[in-house]
This record gives sequence, structure tokens and C-alpha cells, in this order.
Amino acid sequence: DRFPMMGRAKVKSSEEQVKQEADAAVKNEDNVGENDIAAAEKDEVTTEDQTLHRLLGECSAHVFRPTAQLHVRVLQSQESEDAVLVVWVRQARQWLLDLVLDGTALLVLFWMGLFTRVVAINQPSSVEWDETHFGKFVNHYLKGTYYFDVHPPLAKMLLALAGALTGYDGNFAFTEPGLSYGNTSYVGMRVWCAWMGTACIPLAYLCVRQVGASRAAAVMAASLVMFDTACTTVSRAILLDPILMFFVLLATFFSLKFRSFDKSQAFTRPWWLWLTLSGVGLGCAISCKWVGAFVVALVGMMTVWDLWNLLGDLSVSLGRLGQHVAARALCLIALPILCYAFFFFLHFRTLPLTGVGDSFMSSSFQASLKGNELHGQTSPDAVAYGSVVSLKSHRYGGGLLHSHAHVYPEGMVQQQQVTAYQHKDENNHWRIKHATDAQEKAYRSSNQTKLVRDGDVVRLEHVTTRRNLHSHLHPAPITTQHHQVTCYGENGTGDIHDEWRLRVVTGPGDGLIHRLTTLFQLWHVHHGSQGCALHSDGTQLPKWGYEQLEVTCSPDSEADTLWNVETHINPALPVSDTTSLVPSFLSALIELNVAMAHVNSGFKPKEGEDTSQPWQWPINFKGQRFTGWGENDRRIYLLGNHVVFMTTLVSIFLFLLTALFYAVARRRGCQIGIWDQHFARMQAGGWWLLAGYSVHYLPFFIMGRVLYFHHYMPALLFAIMLSGLMIDYMITVLLAAIGTPQQRVVATALVWLAYAYSFWYFSPLTYGMTGPLAHMEYMQWLSSWELTRTN
Repeated sequence: DRFPMMGRAKVKSSEEQVKQEADAAVKNEDNVGENDIAAAEKDEVTTEDQTLHRLLGECSAHVFRPTAQLHVRVLQSQESEDAVLVVWVRQARQWLLDLVLDGTALLVLFWMGLFTRVVAINQPSSVEWDETHFGKFVNHYLKGTYYFDVHPPLAKMLLALAGALTGYDGNFAFTEPGLSYGNTSYVGMRVWCAWMGTACIPLAYLCVRQVGASRAAAVMAASLVMFDTACTTVSRAILLDPILMFFVLLATFFSLKFRSFDKSQAFTRPWWLWLTLSGVGLGCAISCKWVGAFVVALVGMMTVWDLWNLLGDLSVSLGRLGQHVAARALCLIALPILCYAFFFFLHFRTLPLTGVGDSFMSSSFQASLKGNELHGQTSPDAVAYGSVVSLKSHRYGGGLLHSHAHVYPEGMVQQQQVTAYQHKDENNHWRIKHATDAQEKAYRSSNQTKLVRDGDVVRLEHVTTRRNLHSHLHPAPITTQHHQVTCYGENGTGDIHDEWRLRVVTGPGDGLIHRLTTLFQLWHVHHGSQGCALHSDGTQLPKWGYEQLEVTCSPDSEADTLWNVETHINPALPVSDTTSLVPSFLSALIELNVAMAHVNSGFKPKEGEDTSQPWQWPINFKGQRFTGWGENDRRIYLLGNHVVFMTTLVSIFLFLLTALFYAVARRRGCQIGIWDQHFARMQAGGWWLLAGYSVHYLPFFIMGRVLYFHHYMPALLFAIMLSGLMIDYMITVLLAAIGTPQQRVVATALVWLAYAYSFWYFSPLTYGMTGPLAHMEYMQWLSSWELTRTN
């Protein structure tokens, strides 16, 4: 045989010659190994050693091949291990250095941010804006009394926990903004919000680092969060916003960290850990406010993108792809839903007693609350003539049939108003009577008890005003295709348009009208052959109707025409037990969330409130007063640091413009050099941050409810993080050709100091303005800012 890499020389046949050649090959292997180690030390990568393959080829037909192979393998193993060890040491050293630098940056930013948020946090020493609402909810948790609110419970439960741990007893009234706290222990709850708001600063740093940006970009992004007056202001009051912002960024970081794993690391323990944490973060975000669903949408977009890329990877089998889909569905869909339900479970368990929010819930739910008039053996079951009842609209968030001594306004039939009211009130009581005065007189004189049955024609007399429930062929005030419902008559006497036929829809099946369990319709008898049914769909009346819910007579027999008896008073009948009527947790969860959605969609601004429109938020057009605005007040104004806000606008514009420029340049085959390299490195992360901004901002344009400036806060965080990337990019590319690394550091520091100064300049907005309003004119950059006006 001939050795392939030694020319065509003839192989010596002696054993000694072969040994000499093997020794020479091993010696050559030593030299190669030394070169490998040198290359590994320089480039931190190992090179494949080819000597073994060469020697095995040369000795392929020789009797001493096993000996040569053994010698080479031993030497190769030792040298490769040395090279790997060198690389590992260098990587560990770099990892430790990154850990120290990142950890130091996080600690410095956190403590600086905490100072900006807790300094003088006891001021103002009176109730700020929505503290009046969330403080009341804290009271309910600490006392265990049920309440109703349009937001999920997690953030409010955390506020209650903070209050309980810091000595607040739940007895402060929180009746209105500006009310002095006196000796109340309110600071602990504000400090908790400050901690949550401060935590957004290092989280912004981590998110920016996780998208692949430099440490300088992360520091800049976190600093802009720290130096924005709007982020600071909402973090210094007892509000849900800082807690929501924290969980939005936490879920974003967890999701970005999970996406850093490649397919070879899939289904490992760290992979599962970060995927599970992502799901928990999403569940917590949406459990604070429903707008937390926007970060769910962002993570959903990331997930679809990742799965799409896996689908195009032919090395991933369809079975493996199915496992990826199932794992993400489990952790990013099912787990957040379970977290959301769990917090409502805690909510229900924490509030077992009757409270101010009972009437927003169904009658059966109210029966589960201790102290409620429907709980336990409190009133009769089957309804009889002469019974005094309250009727509940059987829809999620439905109100109680109500009337009061006020008439409809001019332009309508000016009879007594009939509405649906979502609170307990004596004006919710109605007496059930026979259809005619003669029948009613005969019944009273008989001294007998007659139960009301399916198909009976009755009159409903409003107990307080002694007028009967009435309808006629005139349009309803809001839903004009329906007929108007009023109260008519005097002292219980009316006319034939006061007659209503009971039609049982569901119930025990005995034809009786049972409290809570029988659902029925009330059909107006004298509206022609078709008739109309008493109806309430949650439509809100204007101020002349005290913003209560409209009640009409609807020709549609299907939608929102079901009613049930809630309270029932009749001394002639025995009381019954309602314990068995308590709904399941799932039923209560669905009922409460539908009621929340309905009430939330109908929110309208109160008189004098500082509402705003989504287009105003990015340009910092108008702020929001948190306190009274007299010269003797400590005035807090929720408004962004205008320098930071303008930076976010310019950054978004520049990012899109730069992306378009590079896309066109690459399409035309232009070589842009280092600029293109830097942008390509940050582009992927920048697009995801822009997507986060978009999904947290754009949906507000289609919302029908009242909006406030603070709704912009989660979107602002993503805009600020994108700004950190763009500031670092601009400094880098501008100094790449003419500057030095030291000049880059100096330029970054100067930009950082400029933002710090802008925060100091606008800081009175956050910490409180005192004295004459005219003294604030120097900050009145826009005429729309309400700094120097009293109204």
C-alpha cells in the first residue's frame, strides 16, 4: 500500500520503519495540538484536529495501525481538553464580568429610581384622585365585605396586603379627593406602589438587554423610565397602574428570556422554567387590569412567529412541532387562565360578607353572602297576591326594577320614570295586585292567600309612590323602537295599560313564581296581538335619568326580557332556605366578568374630570390633575417629561425611517458598512419593542369608554425601551468613523445628564407645586397644560 499524503514513495516492509513513521506522525500531532491551543486562546474557538484521520489513512493497510491510532487518540484527547478548558475559562470570565457589570447597573438604577419615587411620598397628605376608589376597595378586603369593580382583583389585593402589613386598619372613609389622611397609616400603601414602579426600571434594562442591545442602550432605556415624570407620578399614589406596569414588563422579560433558547435546548428544565414563568407573568398582568391582555397579544405574536420559523425548519419533525405547540398552549394559554381564575377564587374567599357591590350580582350569588337579605331563611319562596317584591333583570350586571318621583323630560310623555337601578333602594319595591280593582277588593276581603301562577294578569304597584307600572304606544327615551314604560295613576288606581301577563320561562315546573329560581317575562296586555315584554339591556340614561339603566317594553321576546324575584315580603307566607341556591365558582366567575365588561364599556366621564383622547398621549398634549388646584394646595399634575416624550416620538419615527432606508439600500445592493451592521444587530429587538408599543396603544382608538392619560403608561414603557436602542445606535454610528470609544462614553454620559436635568426641571409636577399659580408659568410649554388655570 501507499501512504496518500507522502507522495508515491514505497512503504518499507520492516516493523522498525513503520514504528518510526508512527512516531514521526505523533510528533507532528504534537505540533498541531500546540497550534490548536494557540488558536483557541486567540479566537476562543476550537479547531478540528485532522491528524488522526491522516494517520489512519497512512496506516490503513499496516499491521501496526491499532498502535498508531491509540497513541494519537490519547494525545488528541489531552490537547483538545486543554483547548476546551482554556475556552471555558475565558467564557466563564466573560460571563462573570457581564454579571458584575449588569448587576452593578441594575442595583444603581434601582436605588436611584427608588429615591425618585419615595422621597416625600407622604405628600400630599390627602387623598389623590383615584385613591378614593382603590382605598375603598382596600377597606372592603380588610373587612371582608363584598364590592363590585370593573377591574380584576390582583392589584387591589396586593394593595390591601400592603396596607395590612403596614398598619392600616381599613377604617378611613376615602370619600373624596382632597380629604386629609390625618393620622391614617396610608404611606405604606404608597410605598408599595413606589416599589412596584421602581422595579419597572431594572425590568426595562433586562428587557432591552434580552433583545440583544448593548449595555449602554439598556442603561439609557432604564434611565428614561426613571426620569419620566408621568411614570414617577403614578408610582407615588395608591393606584393600580404601577402594579400593572410591573407585571407587563415582567411578563415581557420572561417571554424574551424564553425565546433566547434555541431548538436544541427545547424541553429542558430551564426551557420549561422560563416558559412557565411567562405564563404566570401573563396571568398576573391580565389579573390587574384587562388592558394587561395587550401583553398577552404581544407574547402571542412572538409565539406565532417562533412556531412559523420552526415549521420552516425541516430538521424539526411534525411530531416535535406538535409538542412545541402543545407546550406553548399549556403554558401561555391554559396557565394564564388558571392564574386569572385563581385570583378571583381568592377574591371571593376574601369577601364572604354582604357589601355595597351585592346588587351588581345575580340574586343567587347574593344568597351566598353572609348578612345579605337573601342569605339563609329570610323570606318566603312562592309569591302570592299582596306580596311586596323586588324584581331583578336576569342578565349579567342587570339592575332592579326601580321608580322614583321624577318624570321624564320634555319631549316625552311626562309620567313618572321607571328605570333599572344597580343598588339596593326602597324604590325597588313593588306590590303584586290583581288586574282589576274589583278582583283586588274581593281578594282582600276574603282573608285568603292566593299564589301567583304562570299566565296570571297582574298589576305592579310602586310601593313608595303608589303608582302602577304602565306602558303605552309612545317611543322609549333611548331605544326608540321600543315602547316607553312609566308609572301611572294615583293611590294604586290606574287604567288598563297597567296590566301585565306573567309568562314563566324556567322554574321548578309547578307554574308558581318562586323567589330566585323562577325566570319569567312580563308581557303588556294591551299592546295589540303581538304585545311587548318588559325589557332592560343595560342602556344608560342621561343625567335626567340619574344615569340609571333604561327600562322599555320590547316586541322582542328573546333578549333581556327575563326577570326574577329577588326580595319577597309577605307575613302570611312561611320563610324558606336559600342555601342550596348558591352558584358554583365557575358560574360566579363568568357572571362577575360579564358584569364587569358591561359596566366598563358604559363608563362615562364625571363632571369636571380630566379626560383625554389617545391622539393626545404621545405628544404630551394634556395632563391630569391628581389634587385640588388652589394656591394653598400641594398640586400634583400627571404629565410626562416633555423631553422624554419627544424622544420617544422621534425614536419611533427614526426607527421606521432607518429600517426603510436600509431595506431600500440592501434591495439596491448598496454597501453601507458599519452603520448597517449596527442597525441589523438591533433591528429584530426594535421591531418587537415597536410591536409592544403598538398593541398597548392602538386599541384605545376603538374603545368606547372614557379614557384618561394614565392609560398610556404601559405603551410608554415600550416606546422608552425602543428609544434607548435608538439613542445608543445614533451615538454609535455618528462616532463610528470620527470618534473613539472614550468619546462614545462621554457622549452617552452627556445625554444621560441632559435627561436627568429635564427630570429635575419638571419634578414639581410630580412632587407638588405650591404657592401662586403664576409661579408655574416657566413650565407651561404648551397652552393645553393646565398648570396656571384654576379650572
